[in-house]
Amino acid sequence: MDELASKKVAVLLIGRSGQLGSRIDDYLRGLGHKVVSPKRLNLSNSAKYRNNIDVDSTFDSLEWDIVVNASSPRAELANRDVQGAIGWSSRHAEVLNLLSERSNLGRGVNLSSTHVYGTRLEGLVHESHLPQFLSGYGEMHRNLESRLLESKGWVVFRLSNVFGPPGRLGNMDVTLFTHSIVKSLVISSHATVMANPGIRRDFLDASTIAEAINWSITADIPVPTALNLASGSSVTLEEWATFISREFSTLNKDARISFNLIPKETTSYDISIDKIRKLGFVAPSQKSRELRMLISYFSGQEMR
Repeated sequence: MDELASKKVAVLLIGRSGQLGSRIDDYLRGLGHKVVSPKRLNLSNSAKYRNNIDVDSTFDSLEWDIVVNASSPRAELANRDVQGAIGWSSRHAEVLNLLSERSNLGRGVNLSSTHVYGTRLEGLVHESHLPQFLSGYGEMHRNLESRLLESKGWVVFRLSNVFGPPGRLGNMDVTLFTHSIVKSLVISSHATVMANPGIRRDFLDASTIAEAINWSITADIPVPTALNLASGSSVTLEEWATFISREFSTLNKDARISFNLIPKETTSYDISIDKIRKLGFVAPSQKSRELRMLISYFSGQEMR
C-alpha cells in the first residue's frame, strides 16, 4: 500500500456519532482525509439491534476507498441479551462485508475488543489466545470479527479498556470505568468504586486508537488479520485510581477514590502488542493528556 502513504483517502466511517467514531472522524479530517457517511443510518439500535440496511439505496450517492467500523451495542446491553447481540453481529458483518467489497481498495478496519479472549486472563495474551469464559459482549465481538476475517481485506483491532472524551459531534459513554470515576470526581470530588481494587486492567487512550486507524490506512499490513491494540502493561484498579487522583491534583482539583470491596488475590496478565509493533505501529502513551481532556470535558458539562 505504498501508493496510499502519499495521498489522502475517502473513509466510510460507521459509528461516526459515537464516542470513538467521533474522535476518529475529527482526527482523520485533521490529517486531510475525507470522511463520509450517510445522513441517516442506524446499524446498532440499542433497543432492538436493527440493522436491516438496504446497502444500495443507503450508500448509493457515496464513494469511499476504505470502510472503518466503530459501531457496536454497549456491553451492558450485550450481556443482558446475548442472543440478540450475536444476531446483531451476524447481520452487521454481512453489511460491513458488502461495504468493504464496494470500497475502491476492497479494505476495511473493524474495532473489536480484548473481551474476545474471555473474562479470566492470565499471563501474556497474544492474538492466538484461546477464548475462555466469554461474556455476552465478548461473544458478540468474537462472532462479528470472525465473520469479517473470513473475508479478504479486513484489519481487526482488539481494543483494551478505552478512555477519553468524544469528538466534536460525538456522544459520551459514561458507563466506561474511567469515565464514571472522572465524572463523579468532577461533580463531588469523590468516587466510590464497586470493584475489587486488585483486579488488573489494561487502559488505552482514544488518541492512540485514532492514530492506529490512520496508520492502518497507509501501512503495509497483510490482511485479513487481527491485532491487539493496548498499552501492553496492565495495572490494578487501585493503581489506576491513584493515577487518576494524581492528574486531578496537577490541575489543583480535589479527588478521593475509595473501594467498597476487600482486595482479593487476582491473576496477572498483560495484552501483548508485539504483533502490531513488528508491523511498525508504535505510539507514545498519551494517558495523562487524554485524562486531562476527559476531566476538562466533564468539567465543561457541569458548567452548562
